[in-house]
Amino acid sequence: MSTYSRPSEQVRFGPFELNLSTRELRTNGTKQTLAPQPFQVLQLLIENRGRLVTREALVSHLWPADTFVDYEQGLKKAVNRLREALNDSAEQPSFIETLPRQGYRFIATLEFDPPDRSRSVEAALVPPGHSKADGSLTDSRRFPRLPALALWISAIVICVAGALLWRTRVWRHTPPVSADPRIIQLTANSSENPVTSSAISPDGKYLAFSDSTMKMHVKLLATGETQTIAEPESLKGDPVSWSIAGWFPDGTRFIANARSRSTMAWLPSRFRFASNFSSNGSAGSLAGAGTSIWVVSLLGTTVRKIRDDAEAFSVSPDGMSIAFGTDVGQLGDREIWLMDTSGQHARVLFHAPEDTAIGGLNWSRDGQRVIYFELGASFGQLVSRDLRAGHPISLLQYPGWMSLTDFVWLPEGRLIYTREGNLWSLGIDESGKAMDKPRQLTHWPGTWIGETSVTSDGKRIAFQRSVQQTTVHMADVTSNGASISPATHLTLNEYVNAAETWTPDSSSLVYRSWSNGHLRLFRRALDSDTEEPLVMGAENVGGSAVSPDGSWLFYADCGPQVPAFCEGVIPIMAIPIHGGTPHVVLKGDSYGRVRCAVAPSNLCVIAERSDESQPLVFTAFDALKGRGAELARFPTEPAAQYSWALVPDGTRIAILKNWDSVIHVISLNGETPQQIAVRGWNHLAGIYWSADGKGWFLQSKTHAGVVLLHVDSAGGAQSLWELKGDSAAYAVPSPDGRHLAIVGITRNNNVWLMEDF
Repeated sequence: MSTYSRPSEQVRFGPFELNLSTRELRTNGTKQTLAPQPFQVLQLLIENRGRLVTREALVSHLWPADTFVDYEQGLKKAVNRLREALNDSAEQPSFIETLPRQGYRFIATLEFDPPDRSRSVEAALVPPGHSKADGSLTDSRRFPRLPALALWISAIVICVAGALLWRTRVWRHTPPVSADPRIIQLTANSSENPVTSSAISPDGKYLAFSDSTMKMHVKLLATGETQTIAEPESLKGDPVSWSIAGWFPDGTRFIANARSRSTMAWLPSRFRFASNFSSNGSAGSLAGAGTSIWVVSLLGTTVRKIRDDAEAFSVSPDGMSIAFGTDVGQLGDREIWLMDTSGQHARVLFHAPEDTAIGGLNWSRDGQRVIYFELGASFGQLVSRDLRAGHPISLLQYPGWMSLTDFVWLPEGRLIYTREGNLWSLGIDESGKAMDKPRQLTHWPGTWIGETSVTSDGKRIAFQRSVQQTTVHMADVTSNGASISPATHLTLNEYVNAAETWTPDSSSLVYRSWSNGHLRLFRRALDSDTEEPLVMGAENVGGSAVSPDGSWLFYADCGPQVPAFCEGVIPIMAIPIHGGTPHVVLKGDSYGRVRCAVAPSNLCVIAERSDESQPLVFTAFDALKGRGAELARFPTEPAAQYSWALVPDGTRIAILKNWDSVIHVISLNGETPQQIAVRGWNHLAGIYWSADGKGWFLQSKTHAGVVLLHVDSAGGAQSLWELKGDSAAYAVPSPDGRHLAIVGITRNNNVWLMEDF
């Protein structure tokens, strides 16, 4: 008989031991759990040890047919993550060998437990009496003496049986790793005309959506035919933007919210408190009388208003009630009401305190329970509640509105919600409580997801998926900042690039770039096409500044945190600008990036705010001395967000409440504070001083997109540059005032359909 060892759920190679049931990879006393796709790659390579596994086979193994994904990048990322886990090298592989333009091959010896760790599968699969790869012979004395033909037949049978048994054991002990859900794109709007709201009909036949043209559209998904809904006569001459709230169960009508353009309706959210909080943290100035609820019928395409001063959330499963929000407080709607489909018989359902907003109500299949958002200045949660009686049950808690943007409640009881750009699943029992731990459904880096809706059978989910593109442009400045030359691209790649600061001699720009899952700092001279990495070894770096004398580069070390959410007390590092060993300057909860003045000033400043309602505290620091004296304080409003800038000579700080139109200037040498109202423009953000200290560069959000402005010390504004669609921009002037680094941020926002989740 052969001594072939039956494989099991444990497989060993090199210093590693892999559990095929739990995806746990152990080495030298440490343990890590492989992500699903890197594990599936490793599993397939192990099953075909020593043989080429083509790229096509791996793609087919990882993604089902008709899945919309960048296969090349997805496969490359999965293999790279696997190599990182194995500490392997593509150039000198110990485990995974790359066959250029073909695929990959697993080259290490495999051993299985139990029963015999000392015997490898390689030895078991070599016919007796033949050489192994290293030239040594197997021991044929273990086999009975048979004629040559019979011996060969026995060897073949043993090999085939062993291989089949091994595959059976591997599959039996490997948990079913669900493939990525099937994704289909439903709209293809350009970045200049992004989709702003959407909902799929209960029968899955139609998609109702709106875009930046401020129109509503209905698309027949079977044919792609799209019809634009005519604006009602009562609104002509008083244009509004539309937001789709949800469909009636019969699939022939849906409800929509009409927002006055003065309410910043360009924000893609169907939940008033969320859109308002994201814009400026003060819902009272954005909602209220400017929002009304309408019923849109596909039968004759009629549009009928049923209520003013409210925001619709959803329709009940029986089609008899509409849930809406009203009573705008500091953060948004403080009350959820129900009314009938004609807008009559309204009654209050839930009420929230002054410092809390609630909304986004969703129904259970029987209409007896609901789930809704509850949001405070620094917290958020999803709450389950019985409509008949009982107290609210907290399902999910999260730090703020940006972490969790939307959700749907499936008929089967699962909750599908969006968290930090991905879709997650959570089981809910009949009492409205969570049954298990959340499970991540998608793994998409660098995306925003929202506006989820589901078909009545719970098998298809429509959602908006937004991908950001950030590009650095360069322009020459003329007329003291009042005009610029045509801007040209400085960064010619599709990574997320953002200008940070200049070297004091104005010859080079320092910018950060998000690529391959990490955020890095680079320097690029204006007369060069080469980017120079500045900080080596750091996993993710936050905002940076160059010391006034040009000798030090300061940056925030975010560690493993996703840079977009790099928060809390983190180290501010200093490294010699021409290379060297970094050291910790101070640890702080930096509000925005640190800033430095221009020589002869030697001032560098960090801003910190301990809580949403606390003042901004400005403190000096030095590369060698660390934290210095407190310079100034500025009172802030709860939940509001601010941007700030240090004047080049280091004597003043400008502060702007995002989406306001007033610039606050505080003096660091005892002079009276100033307030400069920007004339003719509002919804301002992202402030930077001009090089001469006599004005600012900032952005103004408009209904068409964003406009980059130069504002003088008297509040006069001049338009310099414009982007269309769901966009943003800011500009960093060079110290000599001759150049302007312009960062343009656009989003390609469209509707997608997910199945098999």
